[in-house]
Amino acid sequence: MAQNLIGQMQLGDPQRLDSMQLHIIALSMEWKSSFMHKFQAEICVLNGPTTIKKCISKKEGVKKGKIQWKFNVSVPIASEVVFKILKHHTFQSNEAITTVSVPFSEIFKFYKGNSQNNMSFQGPNGEKLSLTIELTTIQDMLQRVVLPSAILERLGDAKQPVELLLGIGIQLGEVNSTAKIVLGLFSKIHEELKKQELCTQQVATLFDQFKLFCPLVAKAQELEIFESLQQVIQGILNLIQEVLEAISKYNNNNLGIIGQLLDQYKSNPDLDIQKLSTRFKHLYDAFNTSLQVDWAYNWKQEQIKSVLADLKPNFRKPAAFCAQNTCLDVLDVLDQWAKSSEKLFWLYGIAGMGKSTIAATFSTKLAEQKLLGGYHICSRDGTIHQSPTQLVHNLCYQLSLVYKPFGTQVAKAIAADSLFSTRGMATTALFEFLFLNPLKLVHFQPTFSCILIVDALDECGDPEERQHVIHGLEQLVRSCNWVKVLITSRPTVDVQQSVETQIQTWSLDPQKNDSNIMQFFQIKFCDNPELKCDLDILFSAIPALTKQASGLFIWAKTAYEYLQSGLAISKALNELLQIGSQDNLHSLYQTVLSHAIPLKEIATYHVVMSAILLAAEPLTENGLTALLFETNQLEKSTIGRIVTRLKALIYVGDNKRIYMIHPSFREYLSNSQVCPPEFHISQEQHDILFEKTIHIMQQQLRFNICEMESSYDINDDIKDIEHRIEVNISEELQYSVRYWVYHATRSRHWSSKHDNTLKSFGSGSQVLYWIEVLSLLKYVRSMVLELTKLVEQTGIDNEAKMTLEEIITFLSKFITPISQSVCHIYISALAFIPDQSWIAKRFWKFHTNRAVIKNTQKQDWNKSQIHSRILKGHTDGVTSATFSSDNKYVASGSFDKTVKIWNVETGLQLSNISWRHRDYVRSIDFSSNNQYVVSGSNDCTVRIWDLETGKQKIHDLQGHRGWVSSVAFSLNTKYVVSGSDDRTVRVWDVETGQQIYIESQGHREYVTLVSFSLDSMYVISGSRAKSTITVILWDLKAGQYNISTLHGHSWWITDIAFSSDHKYMVSGCNDHTVRIWDTVTGQQKGSTITDHENIVMSVAFSSNSKYVALASDYTIQIWDVENGQKIGPKLQGHRLTIRSVSFSMDSKYIVSGSDDTDIRIWDIATGQQGTSELQSHDSQNIEIKFSFDLRYVATGYQDGAIRLWYTQTGEQKGLVLQGHIKQISSLVFSFDNKYLISGSYDCTICIWEVETSLQVKTLQDHSNPVHTVAISIDNRYIAAGSGDWTFTIWDTKTGQSKSSKLPGHRCFVTSVAFSFDGKWVVSQQVDHARTIRIWDVESGKQESTFNGGSHSPRTPVIFSLNNQYVAYESEFYTVGIWDVKTSQQLYKLKGHTRDLRLLAFSSDNKYVVSASEDRTVRIWDLETGQQKGNTLQGHTAAVEFVAFSSNNNIIVSGSRDYVIRKWTISSTETETVVPPVLSDGIKFSPLPPTGNPSFLADGWYYVDGRRYLWIPHLYRQAIVDSQIECIPFDAPNPTLFINLDKFVHGTNWTSIKSDDSE
Repeated sequence: MAQNLIGQMQLGDPQRLDSMQLHIIALSMEWKSSFMHKFQAEICVLNGPTTIKKCISKKEGVKKGKIQWKFNVSVPIASEVVFKILKHHTFQSNEAITTVSVPFSEIFKFYKGNSQNNMSFQGPNGEKLSLTIELTTIQDMLQRVVLPSAILERLGDAKQPVELLLGIGIQLGEVNSTAKIVLGLFSKIHEELKKQELCTQQVATLFDQFKLFCPLVAKAQELEIFESLQQVIQGILNLIQEVLEAISKYNNNNLGIIGQLLDQYKSNPDLDIQKLSTRFKHLYDAFNTSLQVDWAYNWKQEQIKSVLADLKPNFRKPAAFCAQNTCLDVLDVLDQWAKSSEKLFWLYGIAGMGKSTIAATFSTKLAEQKLLGGYHICSRDGTIHQSPTQLVHNLCYQLSLVYKPFGTQVAKAIAADSLFSTRGMATTALFEFLFLNPLKLVHFQPTFSCILIVDALDECGDPEERQHVIHGLEQLVRSCNWVKVLITSRPTVDVQQSVETQIQTWSLDPQKNDSNIMQFFQIKFCDNPELKCDLDILFSAIPALTKQASGLFIWAKTAYEYLQSGLAISKALNELLQIGSQDNLHSLYQTVLSHAIPLKEIATYHVVMSAILLAAEPLTENGLTALLFETNQLEKSTIGRIVTRLKALIYVGDNKRIYMIHPSFREYLSNSQVCPPEFHISQEQHDILFEKTIHIMQQQLRFNICEMESSYDINDDIKDIEHRIEVNISEELQYSVRYWVYHATRSRHWSSKHDNTLKSFGSGSQVLYWIEVLSLLKYVRSMVLELTKLVEQTGIDNEAKMTLEEIITFLSKFITPISQSVCHIYISALAFIPDQSWIAKRFWKFHTNRAVIKNTQKQDWNKSQIHSRILKGHTDGVTSATFSSDNKYVASGSFDKTVKIWNVETGLQLSNISWRHRDYVRSIDFSSNNQYVVSGSNDCTVRIWDLETGKQKIHDLQGHRGWVSSVAFSLNTKYVVSGSDDRTVRVWDVETGQQIYIESQGHREYVTLVSFSLDSMYVISGSRAKSTITVILWDLKAGQYNISTLHGHSWWITDIAFSSDHKYMVSGCNDHTVRIWDTVTGQQKGSTITDHENIVMSVAFSSNSKYVALASDYTIQIWDVENGQKIGPKLQGHRLTIRSVSFSMDSKYIVSGSDDTDIRIWDIATGQQGTSELQSHDSQNIEIKFSFDLRYVATGYQDGAIRLWYTQTGEQKGLVLQGHIKQISSLVFSFDNKYLISGSYDCTICIWEVETSLQVKTLQDHSNPVHTVAISIDNRYIAAGSGDWTFTIWDTKTGQSKSSKLPGHRCFVTSVAFSFDGKWVVSQQVDHARTIRIWDVESGKQESTFNGGSHSPRTPVIFSLNNQYVAYESEFYTVGIWDVKTSQQLYKLKGHTRDLRLLAFSSDNKYVVSASEDRTVRIWDLETGQQKGNTLQGHTAAVEFVAFSSNNNIIVSGSRDYVIRKWTISSTETETVVPPVLSDGIKFSPLPPTGNPSFLADGWYYVDGRRYLWIPHLYRQAIVDSQIECIPFDAPNPTLFINLDKFVHGTNWTSIKSDDSE
């Protein structure tokens, strides 16, 4: 590495800035003033927008004359140096009086052309500035080194050790510029040394000194990367420079160090050069290894910071600090508390007492002592700083940076949650997730305390939220002995009631604050030169002003600012001293306003102050001007003038945004009871702000506003994206994009004008540009929620609502590409919208150079999304899911311990809600008014959540000693009932959380179901045992109960559910049966439902009590309660066991939750997809078989009927085939597709002509049911296996059995198959040995036998085309391969999880393909015995057919979902096998696979490693599995047909817009 770097670097070039080093010696300023002022200097070294070094001087005082700050620092070369002179203020932020930016190119130019080293500047206030610098090049350093010829003559060849040391130098040279200088020196020495031939042992002595840094390198691994690495590097550099300086001082009279060492060498000539080199090699390796470890550690820390950035920290700086020598008593108390064992401190006092300034001052002291763990200021200015979530985020983020082990665990927790979002998570759960759980994993605790400061807690959220914050902080300090918390707030009732009694407190008493206020006035008057002439008057008024302040710092500060308002001091004092003592703070505000705002400017005041007060977040003066100027015809100086006049009440922060001086002023303006009408600000001004924000967007939005170059990059890939946003998106536009909905939802007088504004904007060209900015500002998800609220607002007309609803749908359906990439709003999202949507009609004509999707043709939003009503977000199985009574929301609980709420319309999780339990969530329920959700969990608690606030309503309802398995609200929402595995039923008061009823005597088994009667007077509960159900009706008022026991099941009962009127109960069982019960009589209603092949896991009644839904395995079947008939086909789509089903209140929809983590919403009327006649018979058929040309599918039924269907249309072909009198057991088509052969339980075989549907022959020779049939490839023979332990071969021409009842089997025959040459038949039986036999067709003799088949009664067996192999189902769903010639088993191919349904060999005998009941297709390589490629997924039911194409490039599969799919094994002939689909003159083809196409979890499709398109979930599986055709076209997991003729992407993406676009 060292040699490579040597070759790349050109050292000592004086024209290159990166070969230089800047030394800033001092900065000086000449100042003229009559008063003493303190100044501070600040120097920042910038590389573009990044600050790479910052130096701050000490504060220096000056009246008149010159002030100088000595820096003496070396700084790296960068783009520019910015230095500021700041005037120090005691009670407010420092004031920058001078800011000068100097590019490094100017410094170089100055230094090169001047002999002096002082750069002079003129400040804006007349001050003279001088910067003393020194610029050193490597060439300068080299010229100072004189290497006497005596050394060069005597030194010898030390090439190896010096080269090794030079390698270390090069490593250092890549770290900072100082190292480059040292490297240059070594380079010059090295060039001279290479010319010598002698070597000295004493060189080793010199270089031994470099070993001193080895322990430092070892220790550096335990320290922070930048600090440790810089310390190690600096130590090495110092040592190297020390040696070089000694060399440079050498003269001919004294050989110096090197010479002395060389003289000593003569006495010891036995130098081992190899050992010397080895020692240096070890030194090099030690440093290089440590450096790499440090780099890796540094990378890890950067990764952690990147993850922690997901917390989106947002800090507000303190507005002021305590004046010198004020508030010393409380600061001393806080100092003592910080050193004590007390964990919590509450500093409280009424508004204006100086709590925040004390907290700010204390935070500064803690920071100096490195004890500050976090500091958060709550504020009503804007929405973010009053959020409890932001409070927890900020504190967690800061503490994570202070103590790295904690930060590491927090980052791991965030990274583990792929859909991380804590916005709206209950505060208690938030503390648990971000603090308590990570702290449990921190094994080493710091030796110091970390103090967290929460200032102005009373401005955080609502009272209930504040209680949860305090509770969370208390839990934090109890669980962690190195964290302490200081809280400041007003003494509000909620805070007083929430804090623990043992908490240390300090009350700021107004009556004891006079001395501090007097000190404040004295300091402020003395520090202000403008008040010099009036000092005598002012000092004499201090006692009276102090009295008027009544202990309130805010009064004193406001009064001081008012004295500088321009009034004569005497007049201003007089007005202040005349303010009445009652509500003197409000009176002070009125006095200031009356003076600042003349009557003629009242209207202007209202406009400006409304924007300041009602803005969703504080704005700058420029932002406010742009927001208000055009609408109100204000002069541009108006806002500045009002801000200046009101500087006693509002102030401009360091970020130039305008804030209220104090929360009490905000409250004063909003309260019409205390604020005069001329100054009162009403909420009606939101209407003006709504109109203005829309106007700004219409004026400023434009296409590709941030000039994104390539569609291959998402927003976050752009390194300077923040800079682009700042340059291209003005402050007022950013505000308007985010908050126009905020103002619209707060409108007090919605009018037709507002409707027209909405419709104009929503249907205009700017709407896509608005979505661009939403994407850049990462505000898409939040906007969906805000728009949803706006749609629900009364007064908006239907057309405007429809516009908004389509925008919501567009954002929701394509939230991933929209939120991640501006480019893919156009090239992905816009391409996949249905062509009947107004967005398509409005924008497609202007964006013609896009991909065209055939699947979206002639569709609207509902039809295009019919298969996508899948709610994804849980990370583990879903245990419970239910609708709200208005069908707008679905609540779900999961094994991932969360409760989530989903918007049914958009399919999105509500981002302000993510509720957590400490263990699995077992049950959930909505209240009838949809205001609350209740959840029961394995953590033995019941929790009630407020849907509106997104928070937990009350504390945990605790009392159960076992898992809570069922919860329910009463109809009046006053009570919650819970049932538990502790065999108790408990009733809780929703408002108080108190337990008002418990019953523990009735149930002897786990309580699995609870519910209220309609009048809320009774509770019905159910428990289940092995084969019985206990139902108890509890009279809450009388305290009595009635027990009913229901008998009938033969095994364990899996689930029970009541009808809404509680007259009936449905139960599912492990015996695969379902029963409906009359709860009054205890008798079973109707017959037992026995139609399920698997265990019924979940049952539910519809709200109208007409239907029951039964979930068995992966499917749902609906039954009519009255007639016991099935309703529609099975609902298929889940991939794993369904654990929950529930009806909507109107009984039109079903929601299901599964172990596959998905939640699915089903339309009962359509079964999610349009049902063909074929599908309507699905629940009745027993056997299914596809023809080899895939034109037909045959289905057999229990009554012996057979139907033929067209696969393309799903329509029945001809009449029902009638011939059998009992259940159809087997079907098979002839290879030429002319005939259909059927076997039946009536012991007969029928041959049918497919074209005419006529019966050709009936074959009868068996005495038991025929289980399997097969036909030879030439249609000459039919083989049949039977339950009489024999199989027969029939001649199709004669109808006679050629080999009647071939013996040998010892159990019924389950499968038979002909070899492809027609010479052999293979048969399989279900006996203990699972025997497979091969027979000679002509002679009927058994040729060979082997064991190892399957016990399955429907197992397939098949010959390879060369008759060399037999494939069959072996045990445990594996594919067995048997070599016929050697009678040896070759492979057991494992992968499937359910029974196999069919096997097929490729024509070249290299592969075998298997179809299974697990709904997958797998390809196996017979050379390696391994699976080839991916498992082919997409079918939603058992796969019944599979075959290879003639060229073996295509696999065709057919399933019980009545969908035929084609898959490519190799893409070489795909286009010739599947021609393009023509539609409206456009050719559509499957999206071309890229060999092994890759998808990220969120759907990005890559071509050649570049982000190509975002693909909706519906099409992804087909693309991954190289599916090239799907019949019918609109089946689930369809093939994506696309036309890319005009598709632009990459750097050409902006061409998507046509030239005539708007």
